[in-house]
Amino acid sequence: MNLVKSSLLAVLLLPAISSNASAALVTVDAANFGIFERTVSGATTTVSHTTPDNLPRYDLGSPFSSADTQITIRHYFVYDLSQVTGKIVGATLKIFSPSDGRSPNETDHYKISAVSTSIDVLTNGNSSTAENLAGFDDMNDGTLYGQTDLKASTITTGSILTIDLAGALADLNAKLGGKFALGGAIDPLVSQDDGNGNLLVPYYFSGAQNSTDPVPQLILETAPVPLPAAWTLFLAGAAGLSFAKKRRLAA
Repeated sequence: MNLVKSSLLAVLLLPAISSNASAALVTVDAANFGIFERTVSGATTTVSHTTPDNLPRYDLGSPFSSADTQITIRHYFVYDLSQVTGKIVGATLKIFSPSDGRSPNETDHYKISAVSTSIDVLTNGNSSTAENLAGFDDMNDGTLYGQTDLKASTITTGSILTIDLAGALADLNAKLGGKFALGGAIDPLVSQDDGNGNLLVPYYFSGAQNSTDPVPQLILETAPVPLPAAWTLFLAGAAGLSFAKKRRLAA
């Protein structure tokens, strides 16, 4: 095969070689998850921290509120990205609701945000009070990854909630090969009086997760990274064509 033919073949083969590694969907189960539950009673504020080691929960909202005491729950998820390859071009969080959601407010926003709290603190139920307080605040203070409106009328036992995490792509790609954490919170968390002096409060994903329930999942769309060998072949082919053209002109 002469130089022109071999060079042209190299250029034409590039799309075929590059397309061998097509885009794919990768499902990653949460490696860890849990809740930070803040209780404000008078002038005292405490935060309890529940991890899957003692009770697998990802409750969200507020199970109780009164004139003197307010309880607010936020949660976190940790995912191991060590087996994910390529470039992440899409991400969705998929959460199973183990029980009916209830809320007087049909427009509560469920926000998924970046967290700066270390994974060790997130997953360690023995963290200090100061660390727990900071971790609770962190669940709602970071870069917004995605959000959805929570509607009690559509969240029932066994329902699946999905949240597009378009805002997380840069951070996900930066964490490839390691662990990635995110936080969840309802904002605003609106309580309403039922007319009898009782406060109705938003509460979703209530109760403990059973061992048979699906864990929160991260659905990732990955695109292949261009193959170095393919681009080497392409450049060699292009150079060959250029050289052949110069030889013809010189002749």
